[in-house]
Amino acid sequence: MCSELGIGLTTWSPLSFCVLTGKYLDGIPASSRANVPGVEWLADVVQNEASSRMATEVVRLSNEIGCTPAQLAIAWCLPQRLFCHHRCQHRRAGEREPGAAGGR
Repeated sequence: MCSELGIGLTTWSPLSFCVLTGKYLDGIPASSRANVPGVEWLADVVQNEASSRMATEVVRLSNEIGCTPAQLAIAWCLPQRLFCHHRCQHRRAGEREPGAAGGR
């Protein structure tokens, strides 16, 4: 519908709160925003069965094709005709993976 109407979207959290990077496959890191008071709901989002299945598959596919999970997730978003802008926010400089923007 957006394409038909000429509406662009800004995707928020295309990495799904870092779920698609595999960050939460071994539990919630102490430094994760999922441990921040006030956003306890995030722990449920990042550690449910569906999120785990998606993350496992993205990690598997990224390993198979030789890129990071973040690169694969962002690369999937880029050609989608609905999207015109992708917003990735990193809390700390160390969270940004080299080439996370999909091939830099």
